[in-house]
Amino acid sequence: MNINIHIDSMNFDCKYLTGREIPKNEQTTGKRLPFFYFWMKDHYFQTSKENFSKTNWSFNDDSRAIRHNSLIKEKLLKQLPDIVGLSLYNWNSEILLDNAKWFKEQNPNVLIIAGGPVAEATKDFFEKNQEVDIVILGPGIQVFKNVIDCVIEGRSTEQVQGVTYMKDNQLIINPSLPKQHQPLLINWAENFREEVTALIKEYHRSYKRVIVQTYYLHGCPYSCSFCEQGLQSWTKINKRPIQYLYKEIDLLCELADVDNDDSQIEIEFLDANFGITKDYLDIMQYLIDTNLANGNKLILGIQYFAKNSVDTVFEIYRMIRNSTLPTQYFKQGYMALQDTNAEVLRLNGRPPSKEWEKIAEFKKLTQTDRIKLNQVDLILGLIGQTYESLSVTLCDLFEHHLFGTNPPQLFIILPNTPLTINGVDNLKVTNMWHRRFVGKGYHIIDFDDDEISSIDNLSKPILAESDTMTSQEIMTIFYMYTLLAHLRSHTRWLDTPLAFMLNHHGKTDKDFVKTFAKHFHPTKQHLLPASVREDINCLTRWLTGDDKFFMRRDNDDKGYLVFHSVAKYRFHHSYKDVSNLLYKIFTDTVGKDTTLLKGVMQWLELITWFSDKKKTSMVSYNYDDVALLKQENFYLSKFTANFNKSFSSDSILEMYKNLKSPDLEMNLSWEPVPESQQKVLNFSK
Repeated sequence: MNINIHIDSMNFDCKYLTGREIPKNEQTTGKRLPFFYFWMKDHYFQTSKENFSKTNWSFNDDSRAIRHNSLIKEKLLKQLPDIVGLSLYNWNSEILLDNAKWFKEQNPNVLIIAGGPVAEATKDFFEKNQEVDIVILGPGIQVFKNVIDCVIEGRSTEQVQGVTYMKDNQLIINPSLPKQHQPLLINWAENFREEVTALIKEYHRSYKRVIVQTYYLHGCPYSCSFCEQGLQSWTKINKRPIQYLYKEIDLLCELADVDNDDSQIEIEFLDANFGITKDYLDIMQYLIDTNLANGNKLILGIQYFAKNSVDTVFEIYRMIRNSTLPTQYFKQGYMALQDTNAEVLRLNGRPPSKEWEKIAEFKKLTQTDRIKLNQVDLILGLIGQTYESLSVTLCDLFEHHLFGTNPPQLFIILPNTPLTINGVDNLKVTNMWHRRFVGKGYHIIDFDDDEISSIDNLSKPILAESDTMTSQEIMTIFYMYTLLAHLRSHTRWLDTPLAFMLNHHGKTDKDFVKTFAKHFHPTKQHLLPASVREDINCLTRWLTGDDKFFMRRDNDDKGYLVFHSVAKYRFHHSYKDVSNLLYKIFTDTVGKDTTLLKGVMQWLELITWFSDKKKTSMVSYNYDDVALLKQENFYLSKFTANFNKSFSSDSILEMYKNLKSPDLEMNLSWEPVPESQQKVLNFSK
């Protein structure tokens, strides 16, 4: 009799797609193929071919618990598994562990094996989840294979290296499987071509985009405190035979439907350090060429770029930007930085990795981009960070034009990292809950009348406080970053005042950010506008766990604001509050108030989109030119700012409800003023 092996996994996207019948044109994320199922199955096929013939394989990635899912339940009851593998992440562990209970209820002898970032090799984990028999930490493909062999061959699994289990109320942690350099065996493109092809076609009936995850290199040579792959069990780098990857690319390019934009395929690389070797240049060129030869429909996704291989990584960036390869955001650029402070990086097991070389290359790469859509991966809450050190980091990023439109990361605390492997009793960790995830779109408000169910909710364990930073300081830096990024990189609102302070008063970008940080310091927040102060207060209450969700309401009381965009909202919907605050910061930066600075602020009010805007024309100098000192003499004109969107609250709220961004672009027209009203502004030396 064959052994039935079942892989229970659920990717992040499954929560928002499976069982919900969302029309393709309204889907905000793609549906991922069950990568770990195919990887485990293929690995077992290649390493235990005789035993593989004695197995049947199945998977489930539905976001609904099996006990409440009649279709899945009926299918599984026909062939109950003997072995169940759980791939546990923070977004799926509750459902998958409930599924494990259901399997035990149906078959008490089923062997439940848990792996993944939130599976814990602790007595507490086993006592809370008594349905779990074995935990595998770290890269567990080979360990999982060895367990299956034991079951098929009638041997005990208790001696398998790399497993943890409970016996006689004692936690047994077996020695790890010795780390070896060996080929990464992934070749489903040949071994399970028909099954993969059929599943992609089946998914396309319900989902617009199918995402196929893959690896070239597995493992990571670094020991970052915040990452599961910082453990020693991950430090061996295993390389996949490159011809297997090329065959996979060939297949996916063929399957990408040239004539149907409603059926997309994305290849998503999971490598922890994409670009760490020169091989990646060949892979990228092969992908570009093969995709182009097949209609250029396959979409590229990459999760993590290498930290040290500056030349190779930025050559990959250039290849992507100079090609027609469809990609989600890599044409804008991505840089894994975490911090610019070398001591903070060392404290977190992440030795400085040519940060300033990366910054110089990144600046060259994005220097012609007017709107900076790039992503710089900054983490807030790292061990050793302080409000002052992060203020310097903000200065570094701002000075080098590295603020992107994506917010910084909060420090997600996972159980199996160098920081937490021995427990987190000395850390204040809270579960931060989100009402819903939006993959695409301008997510500003979660409206009260939106259909948001508990399945939309997502929680992440976040470092709320450290020995060197309070919760208020962490969320203040978060708010500062998102506001500065919006004003610097997206709206370019700061261009004119920064040029004015530099050319008229000799004050640099760094001078401005230092002053900005001083005004936002927690000891001075009582001086901030009430609207801004309450934003930060609500963010802090959310981080500390005093509030389960981010509880800040919008000005019209239609719903709850969204944490990552609350500073953007505040700028456009409490414009007087924010602009008056910035006016004080500019005045403090230059050391005095001036008539010209007042003129700059009036000019900015004219050309800026904000809700309930009344004034769209005025007689003024062109302060964009005045700030740059483009000439000696400047003349008054009547300027009119033409926005092609309404300023009414109702129309703006409707756009937000549809996840549409208000059009921030403006056409500026002018006409001369009568000679009698003319007054020359002179800057002759």
